[in-house]
Formats: sequence, structure tokens, C-alpha cells
Amino acid sequence: MVRLTRPLSVAAGALAVGISSLAYAGFTNPLIPAWRGLPGTSMVGWESFTSASGGPNLPNFPGSGPSAALFNFGSGAMITSTGNMYGFAGALFINAFGGTLDQLTPQQAVLNVSTAGTTLSLSSVSLTLSDNAGHMAAVSPDSYELRWESAPPDGQGVAQNLAFVWDINDIGFSATNWKLSFASMGASMSLDAATLDLNYVPAPGVLAFIGIATFGRVRRRD
Repeated sequence: MVRLTRPLSVAAGALAVGISSLAYAGFTNPLIPAWRGLPGTSMVGWESFTSASGGPNLPNFPGSGPSAALFNFGSGAMITSTGNMYGFAGALFINAFGGTLDQLTPQQAVLNVSTAGTTLSLSSVSLTLSDNAGHMAAVSPDSYELRWESAPPDGQGVAQNLAFVWDINDIGFSATNWKLSFASMGASMSLDAATLDLNYVPAPGVLAFIGIATFGRVRRRD
């Protein structure tokens, strides 16, 4: 399996309706898929956190479904006064868990992550699909894009909005659960917000476009 190393180009435009220039929640320039909110899709997100380590953080981003929880399994973290999760003495190791829609396997996924300070480890990002019979498939994103970058107010590290996109092939079983994983490169990353969009029945036209607009992307090879 080859990890991607290049940003999205034309393919991002196929998935996005259009991006607001105004910051909302923890994002300045998120990648909003055109199918968000349509039948056969789901979205979960976090714009503030209550548990720094080990405990569940329930979705609180507007429009989120209820069936998910986010955990940090790294040590040395705290919740800031603004509700961010800050790894002051160690790396953040994030895992979010949820159930699929009507026991369907997602065909597309879009992750938006907003961070500040130490950067996100690109190679750590993965989506794992499983069922109740023990089948499991870990899928790396097909592509990613740096949507926004700036110096944070305290001048330490960098503030970023990153988007990751999956075009999921047949995994050989019907998924009932998903797990999202990502981690920081080290200590001193502040996790501001994260959203995960899942599309279970993508439009044929969108899939066809993604199939031909491959320049500027690195495809996953199994």
C-alpha cells in the first residue's frame, strides 16, 4: 500500500460545493463534499472537547449524527479554556469510533482536521472498516489537501486545515463499524476541530469524474 504524498487538485472541486471564505467553528477553509446532508450520507464532527485522555468525546459539531465517540490515547494532554485538546507533554493519538448507516459500506469519505502548533502526521491517517463477524479492512486516504495555513497567535508552530479524501473500493464485506485514526508528529499539537463525512451511495457521475481526474493525486495500491 502506497501512502499519498501529493495534494488534491481537480478532484477536490468535484467533491466540493464551494467553500465559504468565513471561518466557522474550528475551520477556516474546510473541504465540504457536495453530498453532505443528502440521503445515504452521514457526518460527525467535534468543535470542542471535554476529555483529554482515555474518555469519550461525543460529537458536537452542528449537524452531527449521535453514533460516534472520539478518544485520545496519548499521554500528557489537557483541555484548554477554548475547548481544544492540547498535547502539551506528548503526542496526540486520536481514534474515533462509529457505526455505519444501515450496515452499508461507505463508498467515499472526507476528513477535515484543524490543528495548531506541531503538525499532523500524514502517514498516521487511516479509516478502518469492520463487521460483527471479525472482518476488517484498514484503508489509507487516496489524497489530501492543505486547505489553509497560518502562524498561530502565540507564534509557536503552524495552524493548518487539512482535508483527506477516500474513494473506497470493494472491501469484500458489508461494514457495520468504522474507526478513524490520526496522530500528531509529537508534543505541542492543539486539536481544534475534526469532521468526518461518509457517503454510502455516491452519484455515478461523481465516481466517473474521480476515475479520470487523477493528475495531482497519488492513488492507493493494495
